[in-house]
Amino acid sequence: MRKKEFYTTLLIIILGGIIIYLFAGLDMELKESAQRVEVKKYNIYRTLQVLLLIIFGMLIEYKRIIFAFKDKIAINKYYFMAGVGLLKSSP
Repeated sequence: MRKKEFYTTLLIIILGGIIIYLFAGLDMELKESAQRVEVKKYNIYRTLQVLLLIIFGMLIEYKRIIFAFKDKIAINKYYFMAGVGLLKSSP
């Protein structure tokens, strides 16, 4: 069991490093496109950066995500309705 945890942790560290490397590469492209005023490329790079950061956040919290999907997720219906209402009212 210890060996499996070690390999899982090693995989998470390697994937995290890859994501950070990709983020840094996109950041350079983002700055370059901002200097050239290429709005289309800027928006694409910015979206890719956000997606990479979301994946990185999921990678950090992978144990909680697995736990949430293995067990039933308890959602308070009033909080859910309020959250959906706030999303609909945002511009």
